[in-house]
Amino acid sequence: MINKHIRSILVLGCAGSIGKNLLDLLSKDYRNIMAIDKDNCEINSKDIQFINDDLSNGYPDKAISFINDNCKDGIALINCIGLISSKSFLKLDADLENHQKYYYDQIESLKIDFETNFLIPITLSTQFANLVVGKRGFGTSILFSSVASMGNPGQLGYSAMKAALETAGSVLSKEYGQLDISFNAIAPGFIESTSMRKQMTDKSIDAVIRKTSQRRLGRSSDLYEALKMLINCNYINGQTIRVDGGLIL
Repeated sequence: MINKHIRSILVLGCAGSIGKNLLDLLSKDYRNIMAIDKDNCEINSKDIQFINDDLSNGYPDKAISFINDNCKDGIALINCIGLISSKSFLKLDADLENHQKYYYDQIESLKIDFETNFLIPITLSTQFANLVVGKRGFGTSILFSSVASMGNPGQLGYSAMKAALETAGSVLSKEYGQLDISFNAIAPGFIESTSMRKQMTDKSIDAVIRKTSQRRLGRSSDLYEALKMLINCNYINGQTIRVDGGLIL
C-alpha cells in the first residue's frame, strides 16, 4: 500500500471502558465510524453508527454493507473483542477421587477462553479482510492483545489465547499484505479504567505501578497514539505494539 489513507473505522467491542474511551477519541479524527457490541453503548457522536449484536453468527448485514461501501476509500477494523479471565489450575489436593472433576473443569474453562479471546476475534478479523478483498478495497486490521501474552501467572487460558492472537495476526499479515491489507496487534499493559479499578485492589495496582519503568498506569490516550500510528502507517505489518510502560511481569 502506497500513499493510501484510511477514512472509515469499524470497531468491534466498544462497550468496555477501554473500547468506549478509544471510540470517543476516534470520533475526533474520523467522521465515518461503525461500532458493534453485544452490550449497549452510549454514543456521544453523530458520526458513529452503533449496532447491538454479539457477533456470534458473524457480521450483521449492516456491518457487511458498511465494509462493502467504504473499503475502496480505506477502512480500519479495530478488534477489541475479548474478556479478561484469571484462573489458576494449580491444585494441591489432586487425587484419584477429584482428578476427573479438575480435568473437565480445566477443559471447559479453556474452551471459553479459546472461543472468547481467540476463535471469534480472529475469525471476524479474517472475514473482514475477505470482504475487503472481495470489493478490491484496502485497509488494516488491528487486534487487541494484552501484556499477559508474555505469560502471566494465574492466567493460563487468557495468556495463551492472547499469544495465539498475536501469532495469528502475524500469519495473516503475510497472507493479506500483498492484497493491500495489513494486520497488527496492540498489547496494552494496565490501563487506567473503571473496570480495572473494580477488579484490582489499590495494593495490587501499586504493585503494578512499581513494575513499570514510568511508574504510572497507562492512559487511553497512550493506546490511541499507538492505534493512530497503525492506522496511518500502512508499511507497519505483522507487528505487536506493546503499550505497557515497560512493565515487567
